[in-house]
Amino acid sequence: ISGHLSELQTGRSFERGEALYTSAGCANCHRMHKEKAGVGPNLTDVAQRLKPLQILESITSPSAAIDDKYATTQIMTLDGEIVIGRIESEDEEVIVLRGNDSIDPSRTIRKADIEARSLSKVSTMPNGTVNHLELEEILDLLAYLLADGDPQHAFFKP
Repeated sequence: ISGHLSELQTGRSFERGEALYTSAGCANCHRMHKEKAGVGPNLTDVAQRLKPLQILESITSPSAAIDDKYATTQIMTLDGEIVIGRIESEDEEVIVLRGNDSIDPSRTIRKADIEARSLSKVSTMPNGTVNHLELEEILDLLAYLLADGDPQHAFFKP
């Protein structure tokens, strides 16, 4: 796919890129043009922060590089329970882990009950998110992200 990044210059489909942003599940965790992101990073202006190849790599290999702000923490309690989530708050006595979705609520764990604690090396973004997409679809999705969701961007001109 990386050898095809030059095909992003023009002729991409905004409509397909936008639809794939939703149907591939990106919109479930990421936000564009909103103040706060969801579970994953806010993708507004992502092209200002990352090069196209970096964005593509983030999509195809999400666990290769995880920003600490979005890494999950794994805690093993003294009784052997494993709790995984993002740190919502922490003080000297407790840590509150936010679950990854609405089904997995926040948990408060007393620090005295923690056996081990580490950052997860696995992204909450599933591997293979775009494996079912054809090359042209991946390029349209990438163009949509790089264009910041702007249908007037040069990527979408014939």
